[in-house]
Amino acid sequence: VADPKVHKAFFTTYRFFILFVPFVLAFSMLEALVIYHMPKYKSVFIIGFFLPYLASGVASSVVVRGLLSYESAINAWIRSTFGVNINWLNSTTLAPMVIALIMIWKFSGYYALIIESGLESIPTDVYEAADLDGATGFRRFFKITLPMLYPAFYTVSILATGVVFHIFTEPYLLTNGGPNGATTTWILEIYDEAFNKLNTGYGSAIAIVAAIVTFLSIGVVRKILEKWGERNAW
Repeated sequence: VADPKVHKAFFTTYRFFILFVPFVLAFSMLEALVIYHMPKYKSVFIIGFFLPYLASGVASSVVVRGLLSYESAINAWIRSTFGVNINWLNSTTLAPMVIALIMIWKFSGYYALIIESGLESIPTDVYEAADLDGATGFRRFFKITLPMLYPAFYTVSILATGVVFHIFTEPYLLTNGGPNGATTTWILEIYDEAFNKLNTGYGSAIAIVAAIVTFLSIGVVRKILEKWGERNAW
């Protein structure tokens, strides 16, 4: 597949990987720690963090499109307060960030539950021994908590990587792949070729290449995680 549009969609997909995966892991970890360390309100936080995952991607995209439109209250306040007109969904820089933030908001709560279950499985006597050795704060987190969370962290990382290669609803509804192809993922490019242009054969060829690259990308992430696990996990 030598089409420049397909190549651009390829790089756009990996751009979403950079914008989505590290940040959704960080937010998921933060939410999991909040749930774990506030047992009194655990059920409230679980419901609150998990609700976005149950929300329709179509509904979320429509709401965000309304909030970020030119006449929205948010843009009106920014213009009146700072004298700046931000074109959120027509910027090659801001549009991918907006879509990535929606995805992070949607999936972080779900991933947080997986990580929190990993936190619950860590024996308390490990932390007690760490306290006796003087390991507290960030040192305890990076030397004990994170290594012992390896199975949950591994699962969440693979799931997040898989999500990146199937982003469709948000860019389709918010930007339709624009501006200038900045949010055209491979799935959106396949849809455009197969259903808008009716080039089903070419669309199928792109889909096969996308499936192979997705498989290889997940394999690379898996190998990196396994190498890290061999060195650091308990």
